[in-house]
Amino acid sequence: PKDDETAGLLAKLALRLLVACTCVLLLAAVLFGDSIDRLLFDARDAPFALLLSASVAALSFYQLRNAWMVRRRRYADVSRLRIYYVLACLATQLVVPVVWRAGPLGLIAGQSVGYAVAAAAFAIVQRRRGDGASHGGADGVGRVALEYRKYPLLDVWACLLRILTVHGQTVIFAWVYGPAAGGCLALAQRV
Repeated sequence: PKDDETAGLLAKLALRLLVACTCVLLLAAVLFGDSIDRLLFDARDAPFALLLSASVAALSFYQLRNAWMVRRRRYADVSRLRIYYVLACLATQLVVPVVWRAGPLGLIAGQSVGYAVAAAAFAIVQRRRGDGASHGGADGVGRVALEYRKYPLLDVWACLLRILTVHGQTVIFAWVYGPAAGGCLALAQRV
């Protein structure tokens, strides 16, 4: 959007959708977490589904805050907060497996903590500068939702196809050949 009011209302709408999706994911993790963990992660004691939903929420909140900071041309803050993400992620990924012997659970926890720390830092910086999306009320959000209702129909399918081609093969590979082989494939894709 060209004006800040519409962009702010879109950010509020995205935040509301994020909260709704997080609630649905957490509900699914609580109700069906054991089945999801056994099916996808071959785990019986680790709450992977719960951590995965928390990680998705933290990542989405981080991306929402990051997009707003880029819109406001706060590039120095964006790069500084990416450093916070990396440091929090690295520290968590090093500490959790050693202290709690959590193994791969530490990798997911590291992602979640890293994104949560960076998103919280984004929120603090925005609040200090008075740079948040504080335009309009509930009626404005509804107006913007109606105005942009076709955008997800155009964008969702391309995003889903990209996610399936990039990440789907790793999940299927891990499911068919085991987590170790899936991890090797994921590592090879990253390098």
